[in-house]
Amino acid sequence: PATLECTDCLAAAPGTPTCCDDHTATNFIFGQSDSRYDQDICTNHEPWLTSSYCQNTIFEALCPKTCEVACDACTAWKDDNARAACLTSAMLGVSASYAECNQRTVCAELTALNMCVEDPVVQRLCTKTCQMPRRLGKAKFVKPTATQLRERMFNYTRSFQGMLAETISATRRLGNDLADPDLPRKEMVVTWDPTNDLGKVEAGCNPERPYILTDLEQQSCYNLHTFHDEVLPPACDTITDEAICISHTHCTYENQLCVGGEGALAITRNCSLQSAYSTHSNQFCDHGNLDLQTEVIEGAVGFLADGATLTSELVEMVRGERCYAKCHARGTLARFDLAGAPSHCEGSTAAFNVHSNALCVTRERCEELCSMLDGPNGCGGIEVHKTRPRCYLNKRTTCTANGAPREDAMVTSDEYDF
Repeated sequence: PATLECTDCLAAAPGTPTCCDDHTATNFIFGQSDSRYDQDICTNHEPWLTSSYCQNTIFEALCPKTCEVACDACTAWKDDNARAACLTSAMLGVSASYAECNQRTVCAELTALNMCVEDPVVQRLCTKTCQMPRRLGKAKFVKPTATQLRERMFNYTRSFQGMLAETISATRRLGNDLADPDLPRKEMVVTWDPTNDLGKVEAGCNPERPYILTDLEQQSCYNLHTFHDEVLPPACDTITDEAICISHTHCTYENQLCVGGEGALAITRNCSLQSAYSTHSNQFCDHGNLDLQTEVIEGAVGFLADGATLTSELVEMVRGERCYAKCHARGTLARFDLAGAPSHCEGSTAAFNVHSNALCVTRERCEELCSMLDGPNGCGGIEVHKTRPRCYLNKRTTCTANGAPREDAMVTSDEYDF
């Protein structure tokens, strides 16, 4: 049965269900029926996207209360929501495209295709048109068979989820990784259920949020492109909570253990160690710069963690980042007054000559170069100018001990951080 939750403006516009959340139509368009029918589907799923599913015209029409649609707008939909009907028509291929859909006739066209019968989505979007034959006493509608209805629900679900998938791709910045143009990656599944009420207890990344560990223990996956369906069941013996155990049909809870069939997925957490640079403000290492002329040379030993010798390519890359090489050498003087990437000559000064070890790079690039030369005799830290893209690579043996700056080597400075 239809479950309608109405806005406060219903009292001012009695008999206007288009101002109510229509969970029946929303479940139908997402293909959820029988045991999967969600009485609160609008409120459960609206918040998922950063800008919410309410940016979708069809979802907004089916869930106006949740989407906080203005009273005058949803009240007007009692005379048909032609805009949402056109989007539906284009989505299902009835119209060639949304732009080519005629908003004046779209509901009549859907009615002619017998879509006002047993189709809660069209009934909602074309409220007035679907009621007209009934009012006129014309029996022009033919009730679809159960098979036809299932096919219609399937077409809705496939088409609408495809539309939402495009919305997800456009709005979930963290769900896309396009850094490698030859191997673009897109987020397809997640290991938590975003519709889980426990996930709404508090916002932000709080390590005490119980649902995070609970959902990881489920070892299940939810498909972002099919409305967060659970797509891979967990192995029962990985579940420790009784309520979670019995929520899976292939598991039973016996003798305080979750037992049953094997799931199709195993998830492990692996947080590998990563190097990081800590900042020690207002100091630098006295006489601790790596000499890029005499120390960082081809064949030098002890500069690489794997014990290999420096190659000419690596030496030239490091030397090529020097302020002198980019901003003072013959043929580069035109860059001296230029700021920003790739040269960052605003980090240079006229005093830097061919013997200078100053690098005109950002802090991030300086860290990267130091990490490349992280052997026992290599780079142990960097000193970075506070306001300019300038840094120096510092010797591990002179400036640091056990990953921390050597106090006897540090000098106070107003310009540099170590």
